[in-house]
Amino acid sequence: MFATIEGMAKRRRPGHYCWSCRRHKPNEKFSGRGHGRHLCRECAHLGKDELEFRSIQNDVSRAMRDHSLVPRKHRGFIEGLLAHSNARVRDLAQNILEHHANVKAQLIAARQAREAEEERLLLELPDAELDYDDIPF
Repeated sequence: MFATIEGMAKRRRPGHYCWSCRRHKPNEKFSGRGHGRHLCRECAHLGKDELEFRSIQNDVSRAMRDHSLVPRKHRGFIEGLLAHSNARVRDLAQNILEHHANVKAQLIAARQAREAEEERLLLELPDAELDYDDIPF
């Protein structure tokens, strides 16, 4: 018998997902408490500061969602990271905000150049008055 696409189930990956290293790993790579925390044994041996940094890095990547600009509703979260106690987190936030400022400046410059070009083209048009009766529609 042939299975239809509607009847096919999504293939599940074996094991568990580790949020820190962002990989699916077999059950044996997780300790007893690691299953519930979604943290593999290798990542569980990392320090508290490294796990906190990776957690914040995940939060930032979720907030950015493939945008080159920081969305307005998440900008306060990124700016709040500038006062974080971890220097790596502050550097990450600073780099993201600098990138945001550079991209925004490029977009504004491109828009101003486009508007100036449109204005120049409009000034080059002859000053003939349009007769609206000649328009076929």
